[in-house]
Amino acid sequence: MEAEKKKRLSVVVREVIGTIPLSELHFAKPSRVLPGVEAAGFPITASVESTVSKLLKTAKEGNNQQENPGKIVRFPVEKLPHRIAERTEWAMKLVEACSGDFSLVRAEIDRLEKFAKAITGG
Repeated sequence: MEAEKKKRLSVVVREVIGTIPLSELHFAKPSRVLPGVEAAGFPITASVESTVSKLLKTAKEGNNQQENPGKIVRFPVEKLPHRIAERTEWAMKLVEACSGDFSLVRAEIDRLEKFAKAITGG
């Protein structure tokens, strides 16, 4: 029974952490997550605080691996078959597809950078 409750707590904590924008996740403290956990019916105990801290740390580490500031994958321009105007149009479509949410745009760009690294072997 305790393991089942703990599993449900971790699911609730992950859901609450998931509501934090990626751009703010790095700076988030457990105090930002605890009200959501308490609203889900879990009393705030030392064990709950510990679980929140651990899962928040894990989420931050996962986000840091996705965001790699200062390290940009660049393709040689001659290998890009499309004109600048087309690339600009695609960039605007990406922003529109993400409803103007630049944290989602950044997440998609990170995913594309990983893909580019796989293609170039970098």
